[in-house]
Amino acid sequence: MNLKCWSILKKTDITNPEKDIVFKLWHHRGLSPPMAQALRLYSSRDCPFCNENDIKTSHYPFCDNFTSLWTLIFKIINIKPPVSLQTAVLGDPTNLTTNLFIFYGLIVIYRAFLHALNNFNGTYDPISKFRHLVFGRLLSEYQVAARRGTDAVEVFHRKWSKFKIYQIKNNQIDIKIG
Repeated sequence: MNLKCWSILKKTDITNPEKDIVFKLWHHRGLSPPMAQALRLYSSRDCPFCNENDIKTSHYPFCDNFTSLWTLIFKIINIKPPVSLQTAVLGDPTNLTTNLFIFYGLIVIYRAFLHALNNFNGTYDPISKFRHLVFGRLLSEYQVAARRGTDAVEVFHRKWSKFKIYQIKNNQIDIKIG
């Protein structure tokens, strides 16, 4: 528990169930195709999204299917490729808000695999799900800040404005991602 990555995860302002997902991916745990096949939920040990065979959960963040999601996240947090995805998914110890985007990406990817491995109906658009997570986060934080007054709104802007993903018009937040 003394490793830097655990203190980053602990300090990042996400819910405990969300932290559990990140923790599972870091420890190569959670529902995987071999496990889903053994439970008769899924018919293969292979990745449901790409051509990788007999995968483990450690494959999830690096699956080629999620390249566009990582491209969007890197654009938001202003990381210029080439960057090691391994470095990015471990977070930035100096910027907890940047970590929030990275961890939301991991959460969306894990949930996409759960969706596929459980054979749930319907489509799962990772970019749309990521936008939804970020929108919910910004909307709730802005509403709380607006109710607390000008100083709280300034704190909100200091935290989020560097990412250039929202505008405030008539005391309403408009999210612009992607």
